[in-house]
Amino acid sequence: MSKEGSALWSPFKTTKEFIEKDQKITKGFIQGALFAVIGYGVGFALFKAKTLRGFSAAFVLACSSEQQECANQLYSFEFEVFGKVQGVYFRKYTQLKAQELDLVGWVQNTKKGTVIGIAQGRRTNEMKEWLKHTGSPKSIIKKTEFKNDKIIDELEYDQFDIIK
Repeated sequence: MSKEGSALWSPFKTTKEFIEKDQKITKGFIQGALFAVIGYGVGFALFKAKTLRGFSAAFVLACSSEQQECANQLYSFEFEVFGKVQGVYFRKYTQLKAQELDLVGWVQNTKKGTVIGIAQGRRTNEMKEWLKHTGSPKSIIKKTEFKNDKIIDELEYDQFDIIK
């Protein structure tokens, strides 16, 4: 669901701001509410209940592939980049960007003139945007395809390699 099409909305931009406001609002009664922090692309659910020791709050982090990644979740995807992407150091710049984002995997030229690869880690959405819109300085990206997007339990590679 896109930000614009979301039925959930909250004026709070951070969890800290939400907690501070919540502490001022809730006193002496049972309250349940659901908020989505659209500004950061992360949803928080708050369920408050009066207990013997006061109020307790449980936060549930909701993530989706259209939103910012969950902080502790590992993702994997395959990519193919079309256009002028060979002979322009595209693989080297891809490796450097992956290392900057703490991603692992590999990148390789194909016989049909494209670049393919796999990227895994936590910041995969940033890598996808880079592969779609930036690339190496002399590259001309016409199209980028992604497939096999998935959540993984552990990384399958130790580093990000250039396959020759």
